[in-house]
Amino acid sequence: MWILNIHLDSYPQIRRFFFFFFFYNTTYRFVKKIFNVSSGNFPYFTFLLKIEGSINYKRSQKQKLINDFGGNIDDQGYVWLNLNDTEKNRLMDLYKTPSVYQHGLDLSKLVGKLIFFEDEKDYDKCLVLVLYLTQFKDIIIKKLEEYGELTPLRPNKWITLRRSASIKLPDNKKRMLFDYYREKPKIFYNYRVGNNNIFGFSDKHMVAATDMYFFHKFGEKINTYYILAYLNSKLMMFYFKERPIALQRQKSNVENDIPIFLPRNEEEIALQKLIIRKEKSLTRKLQHLENYYRTKGFHFNLGIASEDQIDIDLETFLRNVTTSTLKDMSYKIRSEPEIYTINRNEFPILILNPNNVKKLERFTENPLGTDVHFRYKTCRIIVNLEFYEKVKLVIDSFFNFTESPTFEELLSLKLPTDEIIDLVNVKKTRLLNKISGLGSDDKMRIESIVDNVLATADITDVGYINKINRILYFIDISLIKMIAPEFIEEILAY
Repeated sequence: MWILNIHLDSYPQIRRFFFFFFFYNTTYRFVKKIFNVSSGNFPYFTFLLKIEGSINYKRSQKQKLINDFGGNIDDQGYVWLNLNDTEKNRLMDLYKTPSVYQHGLDLSKLVGKLIFFEDEKDYDKCLVLVLYLTQFKDIIIKKLEEYGELTPLRPNKWITLRRSASIKLPDNKKRMLFDYYREKPKIFYNYRVGNNNIFGFSDKHMVAATDMYFFHKFGEKINTYYILAYLNSKLMMFYFKERPIALQRQKSNVENDIPIFLPRNEEEIALQKLIIRKEKSLTRKLQHLENYYRTKGFHFNLGIASEDQIDIDLETFLRNVTTSTLKDMSYKIRSEPEIYTINRNEFPILILNPNNVKKLERFTENPLGTDVHFRYKTCRIIVNLEFYEKVKLVIDSFFNFTESPTFEELLSLKLPTDEIIDLVNVKKTRLLNKISGLGSDDKMRIESIVDNVLATADITDVGYINKINRILYFIDISLIKMIAPEFIEEILAY
């Protein structure tokens, strides 16, 4: 399956591209199932492309493809082909606006992979990708005709970028977008900024769909990490709330309607350098949390106050764990009186679904004796108190992370053991310690460090600012003390 996308870059001018998206829906799940790899973390050797039309090929045709490119034939008779290193290098992670948060990128919201062709010279090196896209040529050409993009001078334009593979920066230099998206530090934001100063960051390979814009140039003297810290600060939150940024689809005043503060003396220059250093450290720490917590099922927001505010995607966390499912541990009954005829030590979980309810919404909970009844319409899951915490965790996770929950899907979920519950709680505690808000003593010490830098330009004693929550407060208080020291309380209240 593929999706045709138009990508917009807001600054300095709008560029539109065609990308082709695959490893989605059935194809994507099949790849994960075969190789048992995590979403968004494909080692290169795991990439296989399904050739949909191959189901109708003769056996000799299928074997020739396997001989030429490598791959396999699945049980249904479809051919899956290997990608070579050049083809793998043409793949980029695709994200949309929900993945953006201040200072970072939510890796769990990976939409899929995009194929990035700059021009026709790539085709001969990417034969499997071209073969894959050829399956959808008629559909793509129809789209191009709607845009008036077809030209006899470029017969293969249907699989390349619609416009340029580069953009022109304000200093008239060109920026090659392939290299930029693969390896350069990138700041991006929702094109509907409004009064929310939410600016994400990544220095890994990634591209965005039409609802996300990138910053491309700030001037020779302005550091990317300083801009990132500045835009996400409480000071800019105050500015955005009081003066919302208006954006249109192809025009943005974000890059020319926000005042950028630059240091005025040696002390402020020293503090700016420290902000840059700490912001760079912050982005690395957030990337670590993404890789070691979010992609493993722990979903969080910065500045939370308790472990209850950390949501766990249990299905993701238990992906590679072998344990009993809810169905394995339950017994189906046909009527409520049967509850009292079942050996509850053998079957601590009972399922009652007399009307065969298929689609679910959130359950209500009703304690009754030594059981808790989870109810939705006539559907009921009856759980002995000994298993309540485990089943509650499964059900909450299921509804939090499933778009269209069904009863059968719920029963297929794994039930965590006591050891897994303990591990989840330990990880939540560790994560909370990294991202929770600060107490008054921490804030006073950080303010004292900032005051000292502004008085002496001495940045040697700043090792204390080494955690995410401390860095965030340090950035906020530093910018306020330099720019609007008389309004500290008012701005911090936002």
